[in-house]
Amino acid sequence: MISNEMILASAGSGKTYQLSNRIAGLVLRGVEPRRIAALTFTRKAAGEFADAVVEKLAIGAKDQAVARRLGAEMEVAANQAAFMHGLEQWVGELPRVFLGTLDSFFARVVRGFQYELGVTGGSFELVQGPALVVAQGEVLARILGDGLGAEERAGFVESFKRATFGREEQRVSELISSFVGSWHGRYLEVLDAEAWGGTRVLELVGVDDWDLVKGDLMAELRRAMGQVEWTDKRQDGACDAMFEMLELFTPGDGGEAFKKGLLSKILENWEDVEGGSAVVKFQKEFTLPQVACESLVRTVRSMARAVLEGPLTRTRAIREVMHAYEAHYARSMRERGRMSFADVKSLMGEWACHEEARLRRELVDFRLDGRFDHWLLDEFQDTSRTDWRGVEPLIDEAAMDPEGEKSVFVVGDRKQGIYAWRGGDVGLFDEVVRRYRLEARAMPVSERSGPDVLALVNAVCGDRAVMQSLFPADAVAGWDFEEHVPSERVRDRTGYAGVWEVEPAERLEKLGDLLEEIEPRRRGLSCGVLVRENKEVLEAADVLRARGFEVVEEGKRKPASDNSFGVALLDLFRWLANPEDRFAATHVWMSPLAAVLESSFGDERARCWEACHDFGARQGWARLAEELLKQLGVFSAFGQRRGLELVRGLEEAAVLDDGSAAAMVQFLTGWEVEQAAGAGVIQVMTIHKSKGLGFDVVVVPGLSDGKIPDLSRLKVLEKSAPGGKLEWLSQAPPGWVSQVLPALHEVVDEWSVGQCYEAMCLLYVALTRAKRAQYVFLPPAGKDDGKASLANWVRQCCGGEGDVLAEWGAPTWFRESTVQETEAPAPVPDLPPLAPRRERLTPSRVKSSTGTRPRAGSGMQVGQEVHALFEQIGWLPPGKIPKLPRSQAGAMVEGLLRDAGGHSVFEKPDGEVDLHREQGFEILIDGKWMSGVIDRMHVCRDADGKAARVEIYDFKTDRVESAEELITAYREQVEAYAEAMQAVLGTNDIHCWLVSTALPSVCEMVLTDTAGDEC
Repeated sequence: MISNEMILASAGSGKTYQLSNRIAGLVLRGVEPRRIAALTFTRKAAGEFADAVVEKLAIGAKDQAVARRLGAEMEVAANQAAFMHGLEQWVGELPRVFLGTLDSFFARVVRGFQYELGVTGGSFELVQGPALVVAQGEVLARILGDGLGAEERAGFVESFKRATFGREEQRVSELISSFVGSWHGRYLEVLDAEAWGGTRVLELVGVDDWDLVKGDLMAELRRAMGQVEWTDKRQDGACDAMFEMLELFTPGDGGEAFKKGLLSKILENWEDVEGGSAVVKFQKEFTLPQVACESLVRTVRSMARAVLEGPLTRTRAIREVMHAYEAHYARSMRERGRMSFADVKSLMGEWACHEEARLRRELVDFRLDGRFDHWLLDEFQDTSRTDWRGVEPLIDEAAMDPEGEKSVFVVGDRKQGIYAWRGGDVGLFDEVVRRYRLEARAMPVSERSGPDVLALVNAVCGDRAVMQSLFPADAVAGWDFEEHVPSERVRDRTGYAGVWEVEPAERLEKLGDLLEEIEPRRRGLSCGVLVRENKEVLEAADVLRARGFEVVEEGKRKPASDNSFGVALLDLFRWLANPEDRFAATHVWMSPLAAVLESSFGDERARCWEACHDFGARQGWARLAEELLKQLGVFSAFGQRRGLELVRGLEEAAVLDDGSAAAMVQFLTGWEVEQAAGAGVIQVMTIHKSKGLGFDVVVVPGLSDGKIPDLSRLKVLEKSAPGGKLEWLSQAPPGWVSQVLPALHEVVDEWSVGQCYEAMCLLYVALTRAKRAQYVFLPPAGKDDGKASLANWVRQCCGGEGDVLAEWGAPTWFRESTVQETEAPAPVPDLPPLAPRRERLTPSRVKSSTGTRPRAGSGMQVGQEVHALFEQIGWLPPGKIPKLPRSQAGAMVEGLLRDAGGHSVFEKPDGEVDLHREQGFEILIDGKWMSGVIDRMHVCRDADGKAARVEIYDFKTDRVESAEELITAYREQVEAYAEAMQAVLGTNDIHCWLVSTALPSVCEMVLTDTAGDEC
């Protein structure tokens, strides 16, 4: 029998080691690897599991003593031969083992069982990232366009106005898109219409019409307040001002006036007011008698219920908007098998909503139960209720297997639950332990942090007395902390931990001074700088980079927008793609690129454009970027790295795209790269992103002194029943409303407990990333040094005074680290000349024999519009002018069609004729790869259906004085078209025309080896 287990793995305690032990142990017990499913939250973690299992089985297969030791750890009798057999099994079946993320598992199930789950589109496509944004935009466009009838559309817009009341200053398109992104996933989670600001809230709270009840309540309150014995003459005047404010109060303003005056002081003592007797300090202290307290409670609660109507109405309107959106989204996306991760999760958890879905899901689970017997759940503290509903039936089956042949293994740490804001629910720990009777095993031994770092962790995170003085009792009660101890491997590691008091304005300067003293790069030390907000990441990175450090900001970055060379290069490509892009051209010629371009391609703007474009088109855009980078001179390490990334990226783009400057613009605009940090490179990131990582040195340069919880972050009130089922939700009313209405106050209290607990987890994560040294900067203590904040928590636990509040270990610990040889910055390597396997020609970019082209007669956009209009025209009866837009492009096309010769291009010749518009082609001719697009082509066929005569028309908008000028400029391009069509269609009877909107006329080009050119 294989037991079910839960491992409470503290930070750095070897979670991956335990997971790989479990998997390897199952394999050694004879479990087929394909019957194991390990689910986590990142692909990186899944890859680490797979590698660790291979490594563990391999070392056991290599050494008998190691095999016995590992077998004892896994509680299985195994020798070297057993490990070898297990290794063969694991490697052989690895492609069929599921080690991946929850999202990918859900997507895999839906892809494999789409019909059983009710997906009838015939295929399954996972839509994510930019593609999802585009798809959502298309759905909205249809809704606001012709997707709804006039009455329905008006209702949608009206609901949207109610849902977004007070945000009219934003652009409607941006507001709608943001709105859908924020609420669609929530709508899928909460399908019950009554939960959205409905009767369940009203039953608890009710809603008053203030205008109807105001008279009686105000009269009663005046009588009651008349019994107050004022202790200062100014108090009586303040009371009159309060009554005036109450008389003018309207629910729509939310009670802004409550933030000042006598009523604000009364609200500060609201618990006592509700108790029937309160002492209020306004100028001087005075006592509110019971009759006044009772009247105030009735009056203020009535006002609060009136204000609550606004958020409830907006919440119901949100649901109406999302219901209408979802109907169209389902038809255009989900019913066609196109789904986002939110859709997939919703579908996997739909079984809990209604009987039909439950029966469908049973069909799926029956087959999956036969596929997987052993489940491993990693990072369980990050699992949301939606995630859990998706796997719950499968975990139930394995955990409650009466034969004991199936198992569940859960790993997590309540103290690292920092993702509650995106649904992570640490409450699932206790529910799962009770439900499956799991034996929870704690792991307080750290394999990561040395004794000095852990001394700081224990001093702060283990001081329950300080925590209880700052945070709600319920938050501290859930804090499951056991003193951390270093393992034998790190017990003798020298290091340092210190808490320093630093003025906020000096914290980044102090950070730079500290890192200059430690010299992480010279000593080969990894270093992490952890901050709270994303904006602080860029701020810290810029300051450190200015001081000469090599810095990597966490996550993906865009090399074409986060450095000066990349920004200038992107605008250079914009200019090369469209010479009339004045903004891009101005930027390029104001940048250091200007001098390089002038020296390489000429100082006259038009000639420089031509020569630079020709160089890039012929030799490659990567070669152009490389030449510019070399001639710009010495860069910082950061700038040099970014420049090389851009060159390599352009090499990749040359293979993936059509090779034009416009394609390079599109590529660079959206191109992102992961930033790999080498030894000694300083990594700056948010604390959230640091989870799961470890560094030799960690600096937290500005621990927040902001009050916890921050009620300004409370945007939605939610009330859940035991077990996590949501009973109701509503947009949050003004804070005072929740304060005076008991049912809402309870919800706010629950939210506050969660916020405090998550903040405690965040600090724990920040303090447990360091291996050798941890530095924490606190702002100086303020007047309210007893408020609940992370900085006060650390400050009170340390208890010291001066610049250094507490420290453990040796401040000069780093001097024991080996100094690495300093390497000079690597020079920009020369790329070898491009050596394409086949030369690629694009006729539209072939340089004319004269070396120049006519000036464009209009901007690129107008030229594109002209071609688009010509593309729409099929065959026209003689003299017929189609309806054209009232634009510059429309006028140009109409001018050509009113010319008899121009109109004849669009009149159908006699006989069988095939019409081709914007006809693309790819062809090999004499070993050269030719690509092109022919604007218009007529293929006249003989009685046998073979091509007998081909007519090629190329539309031009250039400003020219004569047909000869146009023909001279574009001869090589059009002859390339003719050569390609001769090879494709097998006929020599090919005729070519240049159709000019500027002349306007149709100029026939007599091809080479004929008598000449005619117009």
